[in-house]
Amino acid sequence: MIVLIKKQLTPPFTKLAPELTIGLYHKFSHQDGVDIPLSCIPNVHYHFHLKSFTVQFFALRDIKTGEQIFHSYCRANKTLEERKAKLALHGFECNCRVCANATPESDRLRKNFETQITNFKTLALKKPLRGILEQALKLEKDMIKEGLDIILNFGSLLIFISWVYAKLGNMEESERYQRLGSEIKNCYLKNQE
Repeated sequence: MIVLIKKQLTPPFTKLAPELTIGLYHKFSHQDGVDIPLSCIPNVHYHFHLKSFTVQFFALRDIKTGEQIFHSYCRANKTLEERKAKLALHGFECNCRVCANATPESDRLRKNFETQITNFKTLALKKPLRGILEQALKLEKDMIKEGLDIILNFGSLLIFISWVYAKLGNMEESERYQRLGSEIKNCYLKNQE
């Protein structure tokens, strides 16, 4: 059973209170006494911890006292139609902000952000860095707007932006982006132990 969070959590990925670590169940639904609403902008991430045979939840950002916990049932790189189809198999319908406001542009972003991040590294060797930086900063802004700023690949994008800033001699921005990107990546890795 999930208990209301009684304290402010610090981002990113602060481990939730012990009472929020729950036993393995078939899916996140009310059938097992667990009801975690879905949203394509989740505020928790989970993984299965083999040693304790539990599913453990971690905060993706600050969760305020009394705020609802949301989990995403779909991968971030799926279009609205792909998400709808997957959720329909389980009798779910998502009405989150991302689904309600989906556009062809937001679907393209979701389908292409991983490739864009990978391509930035190749382009950086061939094109002027200022142009690549502008594109990477636009992708960062678009991912934040779409609620994709809590996924592991977003951390990779921030570390790439850090590298570009360092190459351009802006060490203050480089260090800031390096710190933010590393926090996201390290928390994913640390919480998989």
